[in-house]
Amino acid sequence: QLDILVSELNQENLEIEVSDPKILQFEMPTLKAMIQHTIIDELQAMAGFIPEFNFLENENMIISDSHSNHLVFQTKPDREAREGMIEVFRQYMRISPKSGIKIKNFILILQNYPSEKKYQTYENGIILGSSLIKQALYSSKSMIHEPFYTIEISLPEKYLGPTIQELQRVNSNVEQIETGKFECKIHALIPVQEGIKLRS
Repeated sequence: QLDILVSELNQENLEIEVSDPKILQFEMPTLKAMIQHTIIDELQAMAGFIPEFNFLENENMIISDSHSNHLVFQTKPDREAREGMIEVFRQYMRISPKSGIKIKNFILILQNYPSEKKYQTYENGIILGSSLIKQALYSSKSMIHEPFYTIEISLPEKYLGPTIQELQRVNSNVEQIETGKFECKIHALIPVQEGIKLRS
């Protein structure tokens, strides 16, 4: 359908450039991690993948976004420092400092915050929040997740080898090969982004 539309527009003397579709990817943590600032011992937090945590939203001050990311305050810094941490949290959930893409299903629970007055500023809220989030993403081993196709290919046995080579070229995971009297079946997973490269 896209080819037809482009052809019709070209007939109207319009130049059209078409790129590959953009696939929405997310960075998500895989582990639960305990975080302690490398310099400021008082600054402590827990972080990781949302389903691994049990917490009641009405017991803590929680900041959430549309991708199920949560910033939880079990201890509350002064208002300015808290606002700085919230600002950098929202910024990093949109553009991860690790991967540069959106983050999903991530939780950071602030358990302790330094009480000294010099840390109770908006600027230090941003600085300390930034270092905590970066450390949390690495400690919780966050990874990029993307959508996959589950595919099943039925074909004559003579095409089995070339087809597997083509699937490997686009980083597919061949899970099972069934051989029959007249045809074979390949069951595989293929990243959507890589699937765009497959020739028809």
